[in-house]
Amino acid sequence: LQIYAVTPIPENQEVLQRDGIPNNIKSFYKVNHIWRFRYDRPFHKGTKDKENEFKSLWVERTTLILVQSLPGISRWFEVEKREVVEMSPLENAIEVLENKNQQLRTLISQCQTRQMQNINPLTMCLNGVIDAAVNGGVARYQE
Repeated sequence: LQIYAVTPIPENQEVLQRDGIPNNIKSFYKVNHIWRFRYDRPFHKGTKDKENEFKSLWVERTTLILVQSLPGISRWFEVEKREVVEMSPLENAIEVLENKNQQLRTLISQCQTRQMQNINPLTMCLNGVIDAAVNGGVARYQE
């Protein structure tokens, strides 16, 4: 028995991408009428480079497609289809950077619309991007 934390994949991606749509509406579409979920399992293919582990870091992405959408009234939902795809280190790096850019856009938008009184989350996120001391940041992906 294996238990994974899954991420919902919204059907209406265009609603989530548009500017000017309130965050509460985007939040609704992120977790309602969901048919697909995914989880990632990182692994090293080939020899692991001790100086830069991102060179050989692949990701096995599993997508689960349900028979019915969530949320629902049933206690369990049958998985109709399971798709497994391997993502290369380059594809993984691109996705990580795109996700970080989206996170920054969301924080900036919240600061501009005054939804966030404290700007510390934005400051910490910017510091992590500009001075990435933990994993080497973008420079490791460039190698």
